[in-house]
Amino acid sequence: MKKTISIICILFTLGWFSVPCLRAESKEIDPRKSLLVTSEANQRCAKELVRYVYEMTGNIIKTGQIKDISQYDYVFIIGNPETNPLAKQLDDKEIIKVDWPKLGEDGFVIKSIIDGAKQYLLIAGHTNQATSYAVNEYLERFCEIGFFVDGYYIPKK
Repeated sequence: MKKTISIICILFTLGWFSVPCLRAESKEIDPRKSLLVTSEANQRCAKELVRYVYEMTGNIIKTGQIKDISQYDYVFIIGNPETNPLAKQLDDKEIIKVDWPKLGEDGFVIKSIIDGAKQYLLIAGHTNQATSYAVNEYLERFCEIGFFVDGYYIPKK
């Protein structure tokens, strides 16, 4: 687990990942043009992401199904191919390219994916608990939300 996190941190430091955060008015991901696709198994994680994005931007990310993605510029995928049908669809097409078993029980991925004109942000763990870790990591690292013992800090974007 420590090895996986260290490798991910090194890759982020080197800039090998370009993972945007949600912003109300910017050139980055606009929540008003975004769709979140999740599954029953990851509803808690999805609700947490929607909640904090709303508190940050005042906008709500819509949640939907695979059939709805054509209407949106950005699609958030919460969960791995075992729990999310869209993640499975992209994994089957070898667009995601993640070796899930190598992540280990607590390993997770935060990955920006471009497939044609569609942009995806995969936030997933090998297990449901690891997916929760991934959502928290995304919120802290890329959205600059601080989680503290006595509360949390949410920047207004």
